[in-house]
Order: sequence, then structure tokens, then C-alpha cells
Amino acid sequence: MSRSGLELRASFELHSLSGRDLVELMESVGLGFEPRFLRNRGLTRGFEPVTSDLIERLRSWDGKTNLELRAAATTDRAVSFRGLSLPDWELQTFSWKGLPASFDPTPLVNWLMENAGFSAAYFFEEDDVARQSTEALSTYEARGWKAEALAFVEDPSFPDRRIDISGNPGRATLLRGLWFIAAPRIWLGGRALDYFPRRLVEGFPGAVKIDAEKKNVVSVQLTPGISDPGTESGRRAQAALRSWLGVDAIAEAQSRSVGGGGPGFLIEEGSYPHGGVRRVTISSNLEGRVVRRNEAHWTESFELDPRGRILWRSGRVLAQS
Repeated sequence: MSRSGLELRASFELHSLSGRDLVELMESVGLGFEPRFLRNRGLTRGFEPVTSDLIERLRSWDGKTNLELRAAATTDRAVSFRGLSLPDWELQTFSWKGLPASFDPTPLVNWLMENAGFSAAYFFEEDDVARQSTEALSTYEARGWKAEALAFVEDPSFPDRRIDISGNPGRATLLRGLWFIAAPRIWLGGRALDYFPRRLVEGFPGAVKIDAEKKNVVSVQLTPGISDPGTESGRRAQAALRSWLGVDAIAEAQSRSVGGGGPGFLIEEGSYPHGGVRRVTISSNLEGRVVRRNEAHWTESFELDPRGRILWRSGRVLAQS
């Protein structure tokens, strides 16, 4: 089992859930762990202990800023919940990280599926998907993963040596309004079923089990166990599902339609030279406006500590051309 535990990630249409919804979840089903610390730019100064007053303030969260709840504030290994909005991709995510092997995602997923903006949910080993999805070599090495067998992409616009993850069937893929992950357990509804017609999902021959009893959601058990995607047969199942649904063709078409190059910022997690645990790189044009990486004249990087405070900044650096 991965040292970092399991992850449950749910994808929604942008701005689907607010603080009132989150408090309702906490008061009904619960978060699946005891939240003791909360961090949000509009509600707190760094991590603050969860109190009844803070829960009341949480009701005013509009869902448009990032939010994090943790079982403990001082370790990245603590179970945590994160709410994240990606306006450029028209989606909002709720993610639970560091979950134990005994965790049952069913109550949370059942509650999430009742929201009108629900698109998909995935349950998987956190490190496995992160390893399959990480493009920055420095982040990969900071996690202690061996890099000898990696292939790389020549990309002068990328602020690090870029790993070629195109052949990784377990990678997380961003589509407009949807994360897609070929996870051991998958629930697809809303926007996901717009991309992948229900009859197509139900007809996939490589699943352990497909449940289509719910009117608006199809669930797929892709592999027998949560750790199986890391096996040879598990990778074959992931690749088969991606191919069956046409995930990569859709992603390629979308990247071409927006001109490629990615958004104007890159957020990475790891251990960095000046003590930071996150690195943010922002791309801008001559006028200082944030632009896509392939249009950048300047880049600037920041290292942040666990509370989001800036420890170091590079200053403006001429973008590679």
C-alpha cells in the first residue's frame, strides 16, 4: 500500500458547491475524518483550528477559492480534504487525500452524486496516480521516485525538464469541465456522460463490474483491488478503458482548439531548495499580463511553505524560446 494512502477525487461543473453545501456534507454524512484545521484565503490566516465559529464562517465560502481541511496541520501525511476551482478548465474538484486502506467511499460518493453539478468521482492510490501524472522532473525526484527509465519531451516553454507521460494509462487527464482517471473505482455522471455516452460506458468489456442501476450515474469497478492498477494486468485495463472511451483523442482535440501551451501558471508540490513545499511558476507577456506558457516573455517562480507564505521568489526571468 502506498505510504500516502488512498485518494477520493470528485469532479463538478465550475461553482457547483459552496460553503453551505460543504457544511451540510459535514453535518450529515461527514467528511470521513475529523477535520481539526482549516485554511482558506478569504476565511483564515493560514491553518486555523476548526471551531463552531469557523464552521459558521465556512458557510460563506463561495467555492471559487481553494480550501483545505486537515486532520492535523503539521504533516502532509495527515488525512485532508481540498476544494479546488479551475476556472480555465470550467471545473471544481473535491479531493480527499491520505485515506486509510479501510476507508469506504460509498457514503461520500452517494452524497456527492446528488449534486446537480456532479460529473465524476474516482477512488485510487494517491501515489500511483501522482507518479503516472507528474510531468516536472524536480517534483518526481522530490518524491523519491526513480527517474532512470523516464522518457522526456523537449519543451522550451516548460519551466522544468518535462517528463513524457503520454504513455501512462493511469495518468489524470484534464478535459474541459472534467478530470478523467482510469481509477480502480469510477462513478460517471453529468458532464462525463456527455463526453462518454452511457451505452458506451455500459458496454466496456474489460471491467470487473459495471453498475448502471442509478438513473444519472454509471459506476465502474475497473480492477479487483485498489492496488491492482500498478500491475501489468491493471495497466492493460486502464489503457483499454481510455481507448474504449476515446479519452486521449478528446484531450488532443481540445488542446489543439485552445492553441496548446497550457494555462499561465504551474503549481507543483515537492521539496524545494529554499525550504518550500509548493512551487508556483507564473508566465506573463511584456505588459505583465498572465498568458499561456507558449506565449510568455517572462516567467517568475515562488516557493511557498505549508501555510502558503512565500519563502523565496526568483524575480522575473526571460522565458526560454
